[in-house]
Amino acid sequence: MQLEVIRGPAASGKTTQLRRIAKADGQDEGHILLAKEFTHAALKSRIHFLAARGARVVCIDECSEEQIELLRRLSAALPNIHIHAAVAA
Repeated sequence: MQLEVIRGPAASGKTTQLRRIAKADGQDEGHILLAKEFTHAALKSRIHFLAARGARVVCIDECSEEQIELLRRLSAALPNIHIHAAVAA
């Protein structure tokens, strides 16, 4: 798995950047995961589910630093997926 963390203050364009990435992959805005709606276990489960369905790109908005660490730990298990995660700095 490749993890790209997009950092910046509120209203700095992080979500807009995720929308562009999702659109380039053929996804609509509704496919962007909102991290605050997931427990750590649920986020991990959702990413595994998407990978099993063939997703190669996953966009996640409003991640916490703890969720970023979780995503880093997932890297060995999901070598073929690229995650773009936005974190407010």
